[in-house]
This record gives sequence, C-alpha cells and structure tokens, in this order.
Amino acid sequence: MSQPELFYLPPSPFSWRAKWALDAAGISYKCSPYGFSPFYLGELPFRWRIGKLFERITAPMMLLPSEQGGGLLTDSTDIARWADAHSSSPGQLFPADRLKEVDRWLQAADALLSLFRREMAEAGLKEPRIV
Repeated sequence: MSQPELFYLPPSPFSWRAKWALDAAGISYKCSPYGFSPFYLGELPFRWRIGKLFERITAPMMLLPSEQGGGLLTDSTDIARWADAHSSSPGQLFPADRLKEVDRWLQAADALLSLFRREMAEAGLKEPRIV
C-alpha cells in the first residue's frame, strides 16, 4: 500500500503541526521538503503532480494515495483531522465530546502562528538566510 506524502517547509509551524499530528496518530507517511522556486518553470513538475498548475499553493500539503481516497489536503488542521480519522484509535486527537474546545484552541493557535509566519516572511525579505 502506498503512503501519503507530506510536503512541508522546514521553518513553517503549520508544517510542524501536520507532522506532529501524523506522528501522534501513528500514520506512516513520506515526508518531502517543499522545494519552492521563485521561477515558475522550476515548479511545473511538482505542480503537475499535485494537480495545481496555476493556483496558489502553500505548505503543508499532503498527497493521498488512491487507495486512501486520493486527493490533496492543503491545510494543517485538515491533515491533522485526516490523521485522527485514519489512526488505529480515532478520536484521540479530536475527541468528539471536546470538539468545540479543540476548535477554540486551534483558532487561537492559528492566529499566533499567522503572526509568526508574517514576521518570518518579513525577516526573510530583509535577510534571506533566515528562511
């Protein structure tokens, strides 16, 4: 059976959320760093593979094999929910009786992580070695 493939950016906290969720759920997956290229042509093979030639893409992304439903997950929370649903103990990461509480924590974390991402992007523009 094929494994899902996670494309991630090493400094991205959203990528780390996806990796931690997959690991916590005991999901076997292939992990590939996302090789961003400022030149669109350099990304064409990757974009063709994920089926997004012209759309905006971000990391993390997880490409699912056909035997697991196929498709592409493009959000760390969606990847975490998928991992939870496909683990040997579903509901461990997203307990049914605490979904509202989990969602509140995820919203708060997303707000903080978005600030971090913005700061990293600005720092990277000033000093590319940072990212």
